[in-house]
Amino acid sequence: MTDERALYLELKGDLLRCGHEQIFKGRGLSMFPNLLPGFAYRVKYAPIGRLQAGDVVVIRGEDGVFMAHRFVRRDGHMLITKGDACSVEDTPHRPAAYLGRVEDRVLGPLRVRRSFIEPLMSLAFGRPDPPLCVSGARWTVDLVRRLRKMRR
Repeated sequence: MTDERALYLELKGDLLRCGHEQIFKGRGLSMFPNLLPGFAYRVKYAPIGRLQAGDVVVIRGEDGVFMAHRFVRRDGHMLITKGDACSVEDTPHRPAAYLGRVEDRVLGPLRVRRSFIEPLMSLAFGRPDPPLCVSGARWTVDLVRRLRKMRR
């Protein structure tokens, strides 16, 4: 990760901790189909004590990269998370790694609440298995690229 990117992510993290919402773009496949690569999501800080199992949280990993995964539980003071498309839980995170909770999806000027979109995605896709998620996410990324080319 470049120094500029690291500084940018550090600034976004500080703004979240101060109570300012931030917009993040989905990049990976671990939360497919609920969080899709290329789409924007609004993240806002919520105290750790208010997190409930099932909330999607943004965590800063050991490598400095931000990731959005589902909050599973607390194990002592450590936070346990897991990607929807992953079969195992993540390595436990320290509370300092927690940055905020995904509040909704941003579609241009509209915001779609997660309580609305997640059940629809579950109905459409059911419980995802990793190979299906990878092929579906590749298809989604390809579709987004084609749509962007059409706009130009």
